[in-house]
Parts: sequence; structure tokens; C-alpha cells
Amino acid sequence: EKIVGYDIYVFTNKNMELLRLVSELLEGLRYPHSMTKKAKDCYGIRLRTRNPWVVLRFDEEIGFSIRRKSEDLQKIVNFVKKRRL
Repeated sequence: EKIVGYDIYVFTNKNMELLRLVSELLEGLRYPHSMTKKAKDCYGIRLRTRNPWVVLRFDEEIGFSIRRKSEDLQKIVNFVKKRRL
């Protein structure tokens, strides 16, 4: 199976703390991921998964594509928190 990667982008000038929070929450759920620098003021989280279902779950339940740039990661935070036990 091939490893598939999906990026979530966030602008650090407003959301660096949120980016770190999402990273911690993903870690707790054991979603393989890494933080990447995209540009001067833009960092992202790259999800690495062999399971397309994980990605579909994000797309369906959050309501937008993980590949799309987003300045507001609150939906992702809520999604991950709901599944954190």
C-alpha cells in the first residue's frame, strides 16, 4: 500500500497555537502527521495515512477538503476533540 499525504494549511500570524493544538490532538488519535513550512507566514500539517477512510472521514465530517487552504482550523479541532477519549 502506498502512503498518501494530505495537507492542512494555516497562517501562523493568527493560528500557530491552533496548529499546535491540532497537532497534539492528532497525535493523541495516532494520526500519523508532520508539521511543514509552506511559506514565510504559512505552516501546515501534513497527514500521512495508508487508509483512505481516514481522509474521507475528515472530508465528510468537517465539510471541506483537507487539501484546501484554511485560516480557521476550528472545525478540525472540534472533529478531533469529539473522538478523543
